[in-house]
Amino acid sequence: MYSKIGVTSSDCGLCSVCKDTDNISRMRRVATDEIRCQENDREYAVRALLDLETNCMGCGQPGCKGRDCVTRFKSCHKCFGTNCNGIKHYSKCKFNNPKINNACVYCWLPRSLRRADKNELHGLNKCVHAERVKRVMLYGCNNGEDAHKDLYLCWDVEDDWIKIFVEKHKKMKITT
Repeated sequence: MYSKIGVTSSDCGLCSVCKDTDNISRMRRVATDEIRCQENDREYAVRALLDLETNCMGCGQPGCKGRDCVTRFKSCHKCFGTNCNGIKHYSKCKFNNPKINNACVYCWLPRSLRRADKNELHGLNKCVHAERVKRVMLYGCNNGEDAHKDLYLCWDVEDDWIKIFVEKHKKMKITT
């Protein structure tokens, strides 16, 4: 109101003008929205992971461990890509797994999202998810370079992992 008559004053934060133009109020809304999105993504990921315990997202078959339906269609065993040099020669795939410090090296599930406190449900031939999570994370990758680019930074930051997982799971859900 004061600005209409030419009087300068500090923002009180009580009227809608201050709430809409005040940087602190605006940033608070942005932060709250971001937190809400992260919480929604985490809930979505947890529900999707429960489903992946029994069903492959790629083919929908409960018996598929995530790799069976991919390798059947002449895909690379390392990056699951269909346009990869590793299809015939495993060592020629350019996908080098980044240091997976905070996730199971077999199923790629972060420690914080595991149901068990210890590693009894993780490791080669022990993971309840088998390679179904890996199948989702590698969705849309045509070769090892794509896989490396998509997954380069997601291993140490759980929020990044969840964001990538949710994005790829939703895209995969649309196409299957």
